[in-house]
Amino acid sequence: LEVVETIVARFPEFDQNRGIIRAIPSDYDGVPLSPEVTGVTDASGASVPFEAMETGGFLELALGDDSFVRGVQTYVISYTLENVVRSFENTGSDELFWDINGTGWGQPFGRVSVEIALADDVAAALTGNAACYVGPQGSTEQCPIDAAANPISASPRLRPSSPESWRASGRRRERRAGSRSSRSTASRAASTSCRRRTS
Repeated sequence: LEVVETIVARFPEFDQNRGIIRAIPSDYDGVPLSPEVTGVTDASGASVPFEAMETGGFLELALGDDSFVRGVQTYVISYTLENVVRSFENTGSDELFWDINGTGWGQPFGRVSVEIALADDVAAALTGNAACYVGPQGSTEQCPIDAAANPISASPRLRPSSPESWRASGRRRERRAGSRSSRSTASRAASTSCRRRTS
C-alpha cells in the first residue's frame, strides 16, 4: 500500500513547538506492516527533516528540526505498508480494514478525507461490499462512502470536540496480484500532535 498523508497543523504564534510526531502502525494484530517512509515534504514540496524510531508497535516520525514552528504548517508524509489486505473468517473475504486517522491524537481534527486508488485488476475483484465508520474506536456509526468509483472516497463529518477515528473496509473475493499498488491519500486539517524537543 502506497500512502500519502497531508497533515495541516495549527501551532501557536509563539515559540513552543518544533513540529509534530506521527505514529504509523508497524503491525496489525501481530501481522507485520513493515512501514517504510519514502519522503516528508512541506506544502511547497521542500524536504522536511525527520527522525524515525520504533516504539511500542509504531514507527514514530518526529517531523522538523530544532527550529520552532508557528501558525499553519503542512506536512506531506509518503510511506509504504505491507500485509494490509487480510482474510477474515467471519466474512469469507479478503479485506482492507484501516483506521485512517487513528485513535491516538490528543488534538481534534477539523476535517478528514480519504481516497483509495486501486489497480484495475484489484478494482475488478471487489465484491461491492464496502463501509465507512466514524467515531471513537469501535464505533458502528456509518459515514457516506463512494465505493463504486475508483478511487474510492469518503469525507466523514467529525465531531469537533474530540479526536475521531473511522475505517474504510472493502472486500474482495480472492487475493490477486496488484493489491500492493493500491494507494491511499488522507488529508487532515486542524491541530495535531505537537512536538517539543529539549536539549
